[in-house]
Amino acid sequence: MRKVFVLLTAALLLPSAVLAVGTDIYNTMGMIQVPQQFDAGNGNAKSGMAAFGAIYDLRLADDFIAPANLLTIVEVEQASESVLGVAPQNLRVLIYEDQNNLPKEPPIFDVLAAVTMTPFTDYVLGWMGQDLKSTGLNLTLPHAGKFWIDLLPVDTSPSGDWFWQVRDLQSFTGSNPAVKDGVEGNGGYGFFNWQDIGPLYGAGDAAMRIAATPEPTTLGLLAIGALFLRRR
Repeated sequence: MRKVFVLLTAALLLPSAVLAVGTDIYNTMGMIQVPQQFDAGNGNAKSGMAAFGAIYDLRLADDFIAPANLLTIVEVEQASESVLGVAPQNLRVLIYEDQNNLPKEPPIFDVLAAVTMTPFTDYVLGWMGQDLKSTGLNLTLPHAGKFWIDLLPVDTSPSGDWFWQVRDLQSFTGSNPAVKDGVEGNGGYGFFNWQDIGPLYGAGDAAMRIAATPEPTTLGLLAIGALFLRRR
């Protein structure tokens, strides 16, 4: 009887595990597909030892809308150009509430995630294209609506490359990206508060993708509790 109950509990939990694949709630990564549509890149990294001989910390965030039925972010991706073609140590995922069409400090999530890098040929600007992806996340947003996300390549090692997140100046989804200097390295933008990128470097979306799932099901959570009680 105990084996049957354990198997039943596992079956109840299975749908939650399957949902971890995620559904795209934001995706502008098509701009790097041939024929490529991006036409700009802006600094977004905490890195630079090998590229520039020092750590620089520049930030770029773009906005997205989280639907009520898909609030748990499980996978993120962004496209950047780099100097040397070296993968960063991590991808730092920073998520912010919206405040007057800019990111609201402090972030509601600040997670250092493992990253995989897939090179792509940059036919537009001639640098080394890098597709950066992090999977296995579990970041449940507090509500539906507008948020901001910065997918920040991080590499403080001596081999640290530099990254410019690519943008399409002709693509407009929601608000313009926002930029600023971080406080964990040298700057480049010249200010520490988020500002609309439009008046500074031109409007247009940044290349990124966000995949999410529904929140963990009540049925799955009840199954965990039931299994605990049965084993006692």
